[in-house]
Amino acid sequence: MIDLLLRNARVAGQDTLSDLGVTGGRLVTGDALAAGGPVPHEGRFPDFPGQLTAIGEGLLELPTSTRVLPGHGEETTVGDAAKRFDGWVTAGPAVEFG
Repeated sequence: MIDLLLRNARVAGQDTLSDLGVTGGRLVTGDALAAGGPVPHEGRFPDFPGQLTAIGEGLLELPTSTRVLPGHGEETTVGDAAKRFDGWVTAGPAVEFG
């Protein structure tokens, strides 16, 4: 059962719409965030600052134990992503996160 479903949420930097959902301590992020950081769209970051804002103001507001289940890449937790967030801001979009 889905506790919360944010349907067709657009994350800056992603051209496609995807369903983001939270259920039982799990967050399904589609192409927004993976363990390595923000996920590029077709190999690039068309709006990296906007994507970071969406992650920081939306996804990282969830409990730190929430598991992040991306559409691509390894899973992480909100707490682990929050610890790495400033590094993503500093590094910028040219860096491969991992």
